[in-house]
Amino acid sequence: MNRKSYIHTRLPFVPIMLMVGLLVTIASIGVQYRISMHIEQAKTLELIEGQARLVAAIFRFDSQHSSDANPLGAKEATLSQLLKTFSQREKLFYSGEVLLAHRNEQLELILDYSPSSITASQPLSGVSEHALNLALEGGSGNIFGIDHRGQKVLVAYTPLPDLDRGLVAKVDIQELRKPFIYASLIATGVSLLIVALGSLLFNQIRLLKISSNKRGGILDRHSGIKEYERFFYLVIVMAVICITVNLCSAISLYHSSYERHQEYLLELISSQAKLIDSVAEFDAIHSQQDHPDGARGATLSQVIDAYSQSLGFGITGEYVIGHRSGDYIDIDFHQRHRDIPSSQLSYFSNEVEPMRQALKGAFGIFIGPNHLGQQVMAAYAPLQIGYGLVAKMDLAEIRAPFIRGSIVTGCIALCIIIIASVLLARMTRPFQKQQTDIPFINSQLPLRPTPISLLFFTGILILGILTFDIFAPLHIDGDILYVAVVTMGWWFPQRRHILILATVVTILSLTIFFINFEVESWESLINRGYSLFVVWVTALTLNLAKASDVARDKQAYSLKKLSLAVEHSPTGVMITDINGIIEYVNPSLLDNSEYSVEEMIGKSPNILHSGETPKPVFVEMWSTISRGKMWTGEIINRKKNGDLYWEKTSIFPILSEQEEVQNFVCLKENITQRKLAQEALQHKATHDVLTGLPNAYLGKDRLDNAIARARRETGIVAVLFIDLDGFKAVNDTFGHDIGDFVLQQVATRLKQIVREVDTVARIGGDEFLIILGDINQTLDAELVSKKIIHTLCQPFIFSENTIAIGSSIGIALYPEHGDQSSQLIKRADMAMYSIKRGEKNNYCFFDISE
Repeated sequence: MNRKSYIHTRLPFVPIMLMVGLLVTIASIGVQYRISMHIEQAKTLELIEGQARLVAAIFRFDSQHSSDANPLGAKEATLSQLLKTFSQREKLFYSGEVLLAHRNEQLELILDYSPSSITASQPLSGVSEHALNLALEGGSGNIFGIDHRGQKVLVAYTPLPDLDRGLVAKVDIQELRKPFIYASLIATGVSLLIVALGSLLFNQIRLLKISSNKRGGILDRHSGIKEYERFFYLVIVMAVICITVNLCSAISLYHSSYERHQEYLLELISSQAKLIDSVAEFDAIHSQQDHPDGARGATLSQVIDAYSQSLGFGITGEYVIGHRSGDYIDIDFHQRHRDIPSSQLSYFSNEVEPMRQALKGAFGIFIGPNHLGQQVMAAYAPLQIGYGLVAKMDLAEIRAPFIRGSIVTGCIALCIIIIASVLLARMTRPFQKQQTDIPFINSQLPLRPTPISLLFFTGILILGILTFDIFAPLHIDGDILYVAVVTMGWWFPQRRHILILATVVTILSLTIFFINFEVESWESLINRGYSLFVVWVTALTLNLAKASDVARDKQAYSLKKLSLAVEHSPTGVMITDINGIIEYVNPSLLDNSEYSVEEMIGKSPNILHSGETPKPVFVEMWSTISRGKMWTGEIINRKKNGDLYWEKTSIFPILSEQEEVQNFVCLKENITQRKLAQEALQHKATHDVLTGLPNAYLGKDRLDNAIARARRETGIVAVLFIDLDGFKAVNDTFGHDIGDFVLQQVATRLKQIVREVDTVARIGGDEFLIILGDINQTLDAELVSKKIIHTLCQPFIFSENTIAIGSSIGIALYPEHGDQSSQLIKRADMAMYSIKRGEKNNYCFFDISE
């Protein structure tokens, strides 16, 4: 895989994972925020509606039982008790405030009670004023808006019709959002951490994927993580991101909501207790004679009347009133279980801990089982009348919204994973196809059979853990033991066995869960989900580790085959470091060079240089391979014994992942015999077989070169066309063997006459061509012609035969007689024939006038 392909196939993973983490964080926090806002609305509204119900009960009592001697009317009496309560507790939660108002005869809004934040310079306005108007109109509910301080708030409002008042409670949104900001930061941090770990995972997977080298081949396509496995791991990483982010946000928000529910119950019980105490103080002064049970009974009757007007708060929330009777606690009122007769419970029982603490005069929170066996969160407070008041709600109700939110977020996360997977598949498809087309050498290792003892031991282990899990289904211990079964997959021969064991474990674990499923036991669901998460993380980790192990084995197997192929290759192989120092040579190269391994390892390839290869060849070679490119060329090297030999050499660099040269691989093929054969064929095609002189084709080619050079240098070229006189008689008299001898001798004499830069060619029969290049004057051609005539007139002796011949020479000059090779040869031939028709054994120049 080249660097560009690597970047394009790896980089999409990071933004995809970041996108998934960000979207799941937004979805998780968003869903939980929406649910929590509904809960906060219900809780804030319950705070004032509970007060309103108690105020209504007080008013009813004051209307019926207040003494005529009471200086206050029923309405004013009830209002005084309510205002006294507000003056004792100004704040709700940390930022909450309570407002109480009515309208005067001019229908102006008059505040009966307001917090200290409302001053003459900052009067009532905004959503607070709007909510009070809605309450005075008889409405009850929640609204969001900006209050008189410029803060965004949640406002709950309800009417007090008996008092012609409106009651409003408001809480700053900033206070409600704070835990979500913390949860978002935690979820985002966890998401980034998992993305970083996922990037490391995919880097490891990339190392397990065999990539092509610069020549386009790979050792083994099947020696690491396959493409679909890499895609599967991405889906798993995205699922881990989704699950972890969902869990982190849910746990963080649940912890915050858990604490806020405690504050809510404490606020609820405190506001109720203070109002009841205000009623008790009022009744102690004004209602001694108005109730058969005295002031205490009067107060208790008003409280029970108020709580009887509703079934409680929320889904499971309720108030419980009780008092101590010796070693027992009598439950006087149970808001959601009024049909149960008043019961007596042991004062020392752990199930009545909240009531016991209230009767002791303590104020606080309790979490645990109640006397009905339910897990509850309860706030308790003492009452001045000697009773204890408890406000409690089931823990299941607190947890339910977060479970619902997690399920909704899980569905959203699943959709996000599907979309992200499709997006990634489309982004990397071209590069996957590019990699698929790469040729490969299959290096599958022989499959080992699974040992029977391993199967037997794994089966016994599964059976033992399954039995334990059946008898301890609610604990995490049995589930985590399944990890041991998955771990056994490491010793199985194939990686898929790990995933098979994880699948079997998952099926068994879920089967046990549904068999022993308890609706009330949410811990069982959390434990089961956590254990399966650990099981699959373990399985995938082991699978990846085993892939590395298998890849190493297959790579070693591939390298072994490759090493054998290189060792027995007829092509010489040399590997050098970046500085050209030899690190490896194969036997074929040693045979070609006749050096030993010891004589070459650690040396430079210059040990083979002959000095016959032109220096520009080496300059080009180093320039090419230094840029990371492959170079191919022919080099003349020298053996240890001094003999020269030709090698066709291919050199290519081995690059690192950072595209840096690490080594050079040199392939050397001995082509000496081929070069000799080529030279022989070339010589045969361009030279006369009998005399060894250039033939007509090569002679004409050399004449073309001579003319081109003379044209550049403004020189003169002479063409001498020679025909032997009396040669036909030699063949007829002495035979062709002697005639061939004479031709060979003529060729030898002609070469001795001319310079090395000149050319002597036989163009057919007894005709020869001499090319004189770079002559200064025509006289040079005449002198050479005279020498030829004189030399060829000398007798040729063959055995006892003396043979005499002559020569006729026609001369044509460049540029005087022409500027084309064929034209000059033709005109030299014409000049030669003019001699032939005359006295022979002479020379003459071409006469252009003829």
